[in-house]
Amino acid sequence: MDHQLPPRIRDLQQRAAEVVAAHVAPHAAAVDAEARWPAHSMQAFAEAGLMGLQVPADLGGHGQGLLALSVLTETIARACPSSALCFGMHCVGTAVIAAKATNYHKDRYLAPIAQGRHITTLALSESGSGSHFYLPRTPLREDGERFLIDGEKQFVTNGGQADSYVLSVAPADREAAGAGDFSCLVLDGDTPGIEWQQPWSGFGMRGNSSRGMRLAGVRVPEASPAPANITKPPGKSQIVCAYDYHDASGKLVFQVVRFHPKTFRQRQPDGKGGWLWKMDGVEKVLFRLPEIRRAVQSGLPVFICEGEKDVLATVQHGLEATCNPGGAGKWQDSFSDALRGADVAIIADKDKAG
Repeated sequence: MDHQLPPRIRDLQQRAAEVVAAHVAPHAAAVDAEARWPAHSMQAFAEAGLMGLQVPADLGGHGQGLLALSVLTETIARACPSSALCFGMHCVGTAVIAAKATNYHKDRYLAPIAQGRHITTLALSESGSGSHFYLPRTPLREDGERFLIDGEKQFVTNGGQADSYVLSVAPADREAAGAGDFSCLVLDGDTPGIEWQQPWSGFGMRGNSSRGMRLAGVRVPEASPAPANITKPPGKSQIVCAYDYHDASGKLVFQVVRFHPKTFRQRQPDGKGGWLWKMDGVEKVLFRLPEIRRAVQSGLPVFICEGEKDVLATVQHGLEATCNPGGAGKWQDSFSDALRGADVAIIADKDKAG
């Protein structure tokens, strides 16, 4: 099946295989026998330029999704499951940061990750929640202009070894939050108030440094923006996510913003670091236009979805996808120009508009 992978992923797979043979496999038995965190593997991945697998290309990463992550972790796991788990959790943590990164997150975390200078990981699991990691009980409470965290996380891969941790917490504003809503934020590994419990000792993947994390009055850094699901736009609605639309040169021209309760609005940069909630004079473009132009030039098929969320889910499977702003019924003739000569498949929603 490897021959059916996109060329970019095959190249990354080959690079990973070379690193595994030279640096990972020779130490795999000792990693498991001694429950040793595979620092040598993570360093080798960094030197090979693989740690930025999930970092967007414009920040120096590979801009890949779940398919590439699955292929690379499988390649690594054939020799050393612990190294595969440590690398995989770093990549998933990176993807969470990248999904809602501000300029602060891009400069402090994503750029260093792409350069191989920073390791991150997830801290989601809690005692009693089992596999329902999306229902954290660790509270996030406001303290003036900051937020405080008290609680415990369990089974944190790369625990005590990573440079940062992507943490899930219950929303500060529980009344406004919907069912299953939670916040994610990033804590530096040396943040005061983080205490590490003893490493978990189990069967298999013994080198992943899985540990419990105790949080005692941990303050969210002042430079870190408030968690995304409590960021409020004009009015009472809450911003759930914002989707960037770039022109053919890669310049950000506008965003489609989703709110809770579910509504959508569009906004454009005001040139001063803020936003104008109107679209006067803005030329509408396809979502992911620069990537789509490259895909068409490479002869790759393009999938047209009815929303940005579905587009990103499709991209994570290694496919090229786009949509138009505004959803069904808002297609403009100019959008077709970017797709001229391409094989196009339309994925319609199961609703009246679709």
